Amino acid sequence: MNGRQIGALCFLLIVVACTPQGGDDIPLEAVREQDQMIDGNNAGEIEIIDNEEVKGTQDDFRDTNKGELLGTVGGYSGEIIAGDLSVYLRFTQTDYEKALASDKTIFLFYYANWCPTCQAEHPETLAAFNELDNEDIVGFLVHFRDDEATEEEVEMAKKYGVSVQHTKLIIQNREVVDRFIGSWNKEQYFEKFAEVSA
Repeated sequence: MNGRQIGALCFLLIVVACTPQGGDDIPLEAVREQDQMIDGNNAGEIEIIDNEEVKGTQDDFRDTNKGELLGTVGGYSGEIIAGDLSVYLRFTQTDYEKALASDKTIFLFYYANWCPTCQAEHPETLAAFNELDNEDIVGFLVHFRDDEATEEEVEMAKKYGVSVQHTKLIIQNREVVDRFIGSWNKEQYFEKFAEVSA
């Protein structure tokens, strides 16, 4: 293969990886909106400081009602992104181990900050966790192959054989009971959590 063929193959792999597989399709408007943000049409509205803290508009990474609360729900020490009773946290090994020890149902969302599918689904995830009323469910946003992924997150992907972003895992009793690739809307989150809670 020459360099041009390798480049074309890489492009094709990226397109396939960011295309929803299973579940509902993402509305075209949401994809176009994300593309505009990536193209810089909304430049200046989102400010990244030290590649850690995100501030800006409602389209930010974290729910504007959360993100500043640390360790206030369930004794978790990491950043709470959404939820009050069912919390959705930025992944840390310490909080993950605490959730495992508590025998809660654990939801892992492997998210890449460069992926339009992940970005389009993120508000649905936040809305679902903000409305969930099941204290036995805890969710984690696990960065995957992006500039925010920690070594712990890289190891989590290896541990569970995750090879593509927008993969979701549901873990009960320290075992993966379900694995999904693709995007969900808020109602699908409720359906999946109801299935595993039954």
